[in-house]
Amino acid sequence: MISPSNGSTNIEADAIITIYFDEEIRLLNNTSITNINVDSLITLRDTNSNGADIAFDATIDIHNQLISINLNENLASEQTVYILIGPSVEDSYDNATSTTFSVFSTGDSIPPSVSIDAVLTVSEGGA
Repeated sequence: MISPSNGSTNIEADAIITIYFDEEIRLLNNTSITNINVDSLITLRDTNSNGADIAFDATIDIHNQLISINLNENLASEQTVYILIGPSVEDSYDNATSTTFSVFSTGDSIPPSVSIDAVLTVSEGGA
């Protein structure tokens, strides 16, 4: 399960993205997933699968069930984000996961601007 879920809107620009598995996972070659190799399992892009890469550093918990994706920089205001984890992991019974993705967008984080228009009035017949 990916959080934020597919179709989510108004996500905070500094959100931590997570991928949760209901049981322990490992690589398809039966080796452990570590904080060193977990980044290579994830695609994180701007807008869609063809968008520019978004820089991140991922970690996996000690139970090998929760991947946390920490962004190198905050996301932009009203940015659409595409995240994918492919069929590159399996459980201890060799059941590979299927490709899972989510597309979500951040909220408007730009404060409103203020403009003041001066109104000049001219009176007739001044002294």
